[in-house]
Amino acid sequence: MCKFSARTRSTPSSTIGVWRPRLVFLSVVAISAFAAGDLVLTVYSMQSIGMLEGNPLVCALVRRSNSAAALIVFKVATNAFGVAILYSGRRKCAAQVGSSLIAATYAGVLVQWHWYTVSLMESGAANLSTASDFIQIAG
Repeated sequence: MCKFSARTRSTPSSTIGVWRPRLVFLSVVAISAFAAGDLVLTVYSMQSIGMLEGNPLVCALVRRSNSAAALIVFKVATNAFGVAILYSGRRKCAAQVGSSLIAATYAGVLVQWHWYTVSLMESGAANLSTASDFIQIAG
C-alpha cells in the first residue's frame, strides 16, 4: 500500500499515490458520517435510558454543564480537529493509513451500537419500535 523509502515518500509515482488524496477524502467523509451517527446514538442513550459517557473527560463535562450541548460541542470540535489534520496531510501515506484505520474503527463502534440497541430492545429497556420514533426522540 505505502512504500516507506526516501525516494517514494515525497513524489507519488505509483497509482495509489495519485489516488491517495481521494482515498483520504473518502475516509474523512466516512469518519464524519460515523462520528455523527455515534453522536446521535450517544445523546439518545444518555437522554432516554441514562447511559453514562465512557470517556471520563466528557462525562465530567456533561455532569458539570448538565446538558447534551456540551457533549455535542466537544465531539464536533474534536472530530473537526482530527479530520482537518488528516485532510491537510491527504497526500501523505500516513494520512491514508490513519484515516482508513480510524474509519474502520468507527465502523466497528457503530456495529457495537447496533448490538447494544438490539439487546436493549429485546430486554425491553428501550421503548423504540420504529426508525421514526428514534428520529423524533434523537432530534
